[in-house]
Amino acid sequence: MDDFKKQDSGNDLEVEITDLDVSDNAYKAPVADNIHCPDIPRHVRIGMTILIIAGMAGFLLFILVSLPRAPKQAAHSAVSAPVVPLDVLVADGVAYVGLQDGTMDALRVKDGSLLWRSIIPLAPPIILSTVVDGAVYVNAHDGTTMDVLRASDGSVLWHYSNPQGLLLPVVADGITYISSSDGSVEALRASDGSLLWQYTSPSPSLSGIPPLLTLVSDGMVYVITEDEALYVLRSSDGSLFWHTKAGEIILGIAAGVAYVSTPDGGLDALRASNGSWLWHYPGTP
Repeated sequence: MDDFKKQDSGNDLEVEITDLDVSDNAYKAPVADNIHCPDIPRHVRIGMTILIIAGMAGFLLFILVSLPRAPKQAAHSAVSAPVVPLDVLVADGVAYVGLQDGTMDALRVKDGSLLWRSIIPLAPPIILSTVVDGAVYVNAHDGTTMDVLRASDGSVLWHYSNPQGLLLPVVADGITYISSSDGSVEALRASDGSLLWQYTSPSPSLSGIPPLLTLVSDGMVYVITEDEALYVLRSSDGSLFWHTKAGEIILGIAAGVAYVSTPDGGLDALRASNGSWLWHYPGTP
């Protein structure tokens, strides 16, 4: 570009423009003909990638750890199933409550306060059978074992087991009577569970149903078997007093007469001393 110059003489304005074109001989900075990044070895690139990923993972883990979490106990309580009562037996001002998990609570009836709690070592759920003479009889649901607890504190007095299965016990005059599915009847001392005698009926159960202990009265044990035969045993030694194929169940004994229901819906009256027949009532047709 040519120089342009204008000068001010007095009031005249002088402007000077200088040619800014660089001549061919002017100095120029050297520029590389080929600019490129140096090659990075493959193992270095892999290592750098791993470090980047590990750093990101550590950052995410830090964020997750920093988040507030619910207490473990609270979460457990939210999903825990309640332990519900399944059986209640009331005797002598105390309510005995069998729980689903196999424990038993003894509560004072008048105010519901807890007297004692016992963990029953039987297969739950447990069945509360009866309370007699200061003892609580507890059966396993599968019918093979029974525990007898002291009613005052829940401690175990004795334990009974029979793989044949058993019916609920009948307790009278310090003796516990138990029948099993093999057709036998056992008399146990109520204080410690020791065996006093055993009787096996001549008509054993075909379906595995134990004989039915229906009544203990006047030193006699009344037992009905699966084929509806009635056996009367002496409670002192288990010997057979008399038997008859009379009916299904003993309804009661009064004034030396045993009243027995019959398969046709009627009622038989038998002499309790020897089982002889007195009369029959056919019932409602």
